[in-house]
Amino acid sequence: MNELIEATGKGGTRTGNQSHDDIVAYIEMLYKDRHLIADAYCGGTVGLTEQNQKSVRRLQQFRVMRPDGMREESFRLGSTLSKHLDEVFQRFRNYTVSSNFADQIYRLSTLVEEFSKARDEGRTDDQEIYLSDFDAAVFEMSEEVDGLLMRVRMLTDNNFANVQTYKEKLRQNDYYLSLMKKIDDTLTALQNRDFLDVLESSLAFEPLNTVYYRHIVDRLSGWRAILLDITSVLKAFLDKERKIGQVAKRIRSMGLFLQKNPGYQPRDAEEYPYIPDWAYLSSGIAITASPDLSRDEISEGLIDTARTIPSLNAVPRKVRSVGVLIEDDAVEVVEIKVTPVEAAIINYLKAANDSEKPVSAREFLASTPALATIDPKITLLCLMSTIDSRKNAGAPLIDGLTITRMTEPEDVRSGNVLVWDISACKRA
Repeated sequence: MNELIEATGKGGTRTGNQSHDDIVAYIEMLYKDRHLIADAYCGGTVGLTEQNQKSVRRLQQFRVMRPDGMREESFRLGSTLSKHLDEVFQRFRNYTVSSNFADQIYRLSTLVEEFSKARDEGRTDDQEIYLSDFDAAVFEMSEEVDGLLMRVRMLTDNNFANVQTYKEKLRQNDYYLSLMKKIDDTLTALQNRDFLDVLESSLAFEPLNTVYYRHIVDRLSGWRAILLDITSVLKAFLDKERKIGQVAKRIRSMGLFLQKNPGYQPRDAEEYPYIPDWAYLSSGIAITASPDLSRDEISEGLIDTARTIPSLNAVPRKVRSVGVLIEDDAVEVVEIKVTPVEAAIINYLKAANDSEKPVSAREFLASTPALATIDPKITLLCLMSTIDSRKNAGAPLIDGLTITRMTEPEDVRSGNVLVWDISACKRA
């Protein structure tokens, strides 16, 4: 233990490289004084006595215990350990949830800048330190956002059960509604495009980028879903308050009136000469009654009631005539006309499928009488368009062909390629 006190008394180093044995010794010290720590947490403070003086001083040296400041020789738990126990045992303290992440976001930017400077200057050890600090800071922020949303979610789902009065619940609802707006701004800041561009700008930032995406970016969508859910619950609470606010106000007024006038007795309804105005504030109670037909004493009354019901005229039933079968019209046959160019192209593709030697498209199309008046360049262009469109559609006339385009540069300076002929034959 003396070695542990000496190690922690040095004030720590930049790397924080305490040994494994020091950490184990510290945890064993906490376990040894576990009852004293539990008393301080449950009771708020512990007094200094001859029996616990040594343990209190040791815990004070490790910043676990702090002087109370209100009473002499009285100590309480440090805020860090107290917050940890609050989180473990889900002890909610009023208005302890905070959304001030501006300093932490600024720290992340600073760590990235220092990491870049250490890399440029070749300081490898410092670069590893800044990477470790960045990883710890990002993980800490992720845990804080996650824990904050979880605590607010539990408070809202329980309708702020930690407070008793209606006005307290309303004030807490307003507080957490404004807090959710700040959380939304924080999530927007965490997804800042400029900061993400810096992390993605170089392969040297890849470790930082991986850590940031794993702990922050990949969880933003889930956090926003929880945030929207919490906000909808808080707004629903406000909407409920508007509906029942007037009723609750009247009930509170009635309660105060009864406290001031404990002997008050309402008058009998028959004592009122007319229906008072307050009787119209609420709608009457709807009552549905069904007669008991098995009771003989009400049979005559039911007969009299039945006689007052007007008889209904019988509605004549419509007789539908028998339908007539109508024959469908004959299907109109549409004849698809093929142009001379299309017919010549189809004939060329068929001829190429039947030939094992390349067939020149220019010669074949030129030998077609129907195309004698058409420029060969146009027919060749139509053939290329047909081959490209049918090839993508998997046409059988083209899939089995080996097609070669005869090209030559039209002009070196133009950059165009002139296709002067196409040859095709059956694929071997």
